[in-house]
Amino acid sequence: MGISCDPLLSDTCISDGKEERRAPTLFIFDIIDGIWAYLTRFVASMMQLVHQQGKDPPVKVYILLGQSNMLGMGRVVGDKDGTLEYAVHTKHLYPYLVDDDGNWATSQRVRNVRVMGSGDGMKVYHNEFLSVRGDTIGPEIGIGHCLEEAVDGKIMLLKSCIGNRSLGWDLLPPGSKRFEWGDKMYAGYRDSPACWPSNEPKPDPISWYAGKQYDDDVANCKSVLK
Repeated sequence: MGISCDPLLSDTCISDGKEERRAPTLFIFDIIDGIWAYLTRFVASMMQLVHQQGKDPPVKVYILLGQSNMLGMGRVVGDKDGTLEYAVHTKHLYPYLVDDDGNWATSQRVRNVRVMGSGDGMKVYHNEFLSVRGDTIGPEIGIGHCLEEAVDGKIMLLKSCIGNRSLGWDLLPPGSKRFEWGDKMYAGYRDSPACWPSNEPKPDPISWYAGKQYDDDVANCKSVLK
């Protein structure tokens, strides 16, 4: 007696030329399990996709550090060459800085944050969408509008700086080494004082050290981003 089974319909067999039904085998359960596993993965992936689409993308942060020039000494007001008003309204430069009504344009994607501190705590001076405000501007105005054209998504310009600081002393970055020039030894990062006669021992430190303002500016940035 010859018996054969249909490989696709595992509950159907042929015996001596006659089709006979028999109890389903594990084969059909394997198919069901496979379909269920596929549907489970598909639903899970769709739920994850929806969840991701519902979340805001991360904000891109650009940190600005420096001294007086970074702080912002560009003049805004005035009907003469050298002011922003003259450059925009008379020379017709930087058209992206004004809206259709001739007012200073406000970015909808670039957040302008400026903080300042020098060993005595941090103060927030700006925390608004980027626009020309007040009598002076800094480089964040030009940088912010360029980034808005070049970068997708939300942007934060985080400026932490103070004027009247030396790049070779107050803002000396980590890793800077001592160096000798003339008859003096100049401080490396975290050295104090700023310099001393190179043929004499290093004197006792003062209340400030090389790079102190750099450390404060970076710490203030971290405080904002917490």
